[in-house]
Amino acid sequence: MTSARVLAHVRPGLPDSPARTGFTLLETMVAVVVLATAMVAVLSVCLNIQNARLRAVRAQAAALTLRDRLADMTAFGVNRLESRQGVQETAGGDWRWSVDVADSALPGLSLVTVTVAPDTSGEADEKPEPRLRVTSLSGRR
Repeated sequence: MTSARVLAHVRPGLPDSPARTGFTLLETMVAVVVLATAMVAVLSVCLNIQNARLRAVRAQAAALTLRDRLADMTAFGVNRLESRQGVQETAGGDWRWSVDVADSALPGLSLVTVTVAPDTSGEADEKPEPRLRVTSLSGRR
């Protein structure tokens, strides 16, 4: 009898070759590396989705601030238009706004530009967000 058969007869629950059962350390390490790489890719996608969502929320807050400035312009009338600026606090952050009124080449019309940008006073921002700007002609009565 061979030694494997003798071993099988001595311990009946063992397989013929104990080295062939389970995974080797190298196979286990490769599997862990593959899983870790997949997890990094999934986390990267999740972070990109979160960043896009935050940009959309901030753009919505900027658009609401811009709409408020346009509503003020309409409510106070075009005869009292003047250049001014300020900061509006919203849930999406503080927004610096400015209304610039200039004479146009057309008589009786003023060129009104409303600009909204994030208020970065006191902050070091590596990536400043783009501004929202609306320019329109407003007639004086």
